[in-house]
Amino acid sequence: MSMDSNHNPFSDDEALTPPEFNDEPDFEETAQSLSPEDRRAIDRLVDSGWSPDDGDLGAGKVAALLGGLDGVTLPEDRTLVDVSMVRVARRRELERREPELTPADADALDAWVLAGFDPAKVPGSLKQRAAAHDRFASMVTAGESAPASLIDRTMASVREVDEALLEPIPIGRNRGGRVRFWDFVAVAASLVIGASVLWPVMNSVREESRQTVCASNMRASAFAMGSYAASNRDALPMASAGLPGRLWWNVGRPEESNSANLFELSRQDYVGLDSLACPGNRVAPTRLTDPAARDWRRLEEVSYSYRIMFGNDRPQWSSPSSVVLLADRSPVVQRAVLGQPIHPLENSHNHGRRGQNVLFNDGSVIWLETPELANGDNIWLPRDIEIVIDHLTGRRASPLNGFETPAGVEDAFVGP
Repeated sequence: MSMDSNHNPFSDDEALTPPEFNDEPDFEETAQSLSPEDRRAIDRLVDSGWSPDDGDLGAGKVAALLGGLDGVTLPEDRTLVDVSMVRVARRRELERREPELTPADADALDAWVLAGFDPAKVPGSLKQRAAAHDRFASMVTAGESAPASLIDRTMASVREVDEALLEPIPIGRNRGGRVRFWDFVAVAASLVIGASVLWPVMNSVREESRQTVCASNMRASAFAMGSYAASNRDALPMASAGLPGRLWWNVGRPEESNSANLFELSRQDYVGLDSLACPGNRVAPTRLTDPAARDWRRLEEVSYSYRIMFGNDRPQWSSPSSVVLLADRSPVVQRAVLGQPIHPLENSHNHGRRGQNVLFNDGSVIWLETPELANGDNIWLPRDIEIVIDHLTGRRASPLNGFETPAGVEDAFVGP
């Protein structure tokens, strides 16, 4: 195209309205910055194959304006060309890219998973974002699985939505940026299906993570017990003389409570209090706020049941026989304290009654799906009560009274 440099093809009051550009202009915003007359003129110019009739004054003005670019010479700078092409490619990639987490949210998600899905254990800088992940996961996993009929109807609706979305969408129609109704329906349907599918999966993943963290805590406790024994003539943690006849489930009274014996590991800095807190126990404290504390404040805060040390025969760390030293909190003691009938084969509530982690004096940690060991010894009960239960029908017995002690070194009995 060419244009006479001495001829102004339009007066000031007839000038085309120039579009307003940002650093990275949006096509729709740019198109809307033109007046309706200018847009119609551009359309007529394109339809005419860039050769408007003389009678089409508006299209002629546009052609003349664009023709003025013929005399513009761009610098032959390959670097500028390369940079421009990279920016164009980057713009197209951004338009096609799927939504993704920010780097901070991605780091918080990783930290949340590594912390056993407990935002309280995430470092301070990421804790708030991890809490947001936890709230979103709770919304997804809070409900029950959707019935099959609802899933089928939802899938049929999604297919109808997909067919509707395949129709051509005119550019510039959705000027207000509002979400269309069918978009909302598609998102809602996806959430319903996702919740029904992810709920059991998320529960399983979360429980496996808690079980793994719990086992790791017990291994840390085993290392702490070994260090304590090395400094105390091979003895296991003790807070008092451990004489028989004391109410060992009376948590909060260090001179009586058996949990105070386990608490000594944290009080003497052999292990952090967070390693004595199972992730399945939401009320368990994870740090020592009172330097003078010698025990947990109440039974609900205790995560692990420790070998009952109030007896005449107490094992040592290097005892030749295999001795159970620690296990997930005993459900038998929880019921007995409330005066309820006990269920000897009930699993710990720490892991949804699916089983419990158990620590032995050789430092090994195993997962038991029943409180009975391979030799039939029940870790929740002393041998005397086990003998009585063997003569009863069913697997129920009267509550413990809190004064029982193991029958010997090899008798596994943990509490509270």
